[in-house]
Amino acid sequence: MVGTQQKEKLKKAGKIFLAVILILIVALNLLTIVITSLGLRKHLNWMPVAFLTVTSGSMEPRISAGDAILVADIPYSQIKHGDIITYYDSYGGYTTHELVRRGDDFFVTKGLANENNDEPVRIENYCAKMIAVLPKCGTIINFFTSPV
Repeated sequence: MVGTQQKEKLKKAGKIFLAVILILIVALNLLTIVITSLGLRKHLNWMPVAFLTVTSGSMEPRISAGDAILVADIPYSQIKHGDIITYYDSYGGYTTHELVRRGDDFFVTKGLANENNDEPVRIENYCAKMIAVLPKCGTIINFFTSPV
């Protein structure tokens, strides 16, 4: 059985852990606001890794709407067929789909749930490679990183 003194130590450790997490979230939020307001946030090149929130089911069943993904600034020369990549789309946002074809100056992707390939995209629009999926965490990340 855990003694009263040990319970107090665990309680204090839990509070410290939560405080550190909240400080990190606030710091990330402030960094995002500053970088965005300075116009430095283009093609995710302002950070070596970034969290993105998935807004559609085009990558089901591997990635679902509401999931968060972790993407890394991995050079285009190192991506290969089958990698999940993020690129700047023609609508002013980001798209994350599977790479199905690489050309000299373009690439083609496809959402796993989609029947057809996407239109070819210029390599200048490539942003990052997905390295992890955090199921159901997108909404939480958006809540804590959106400016108030």
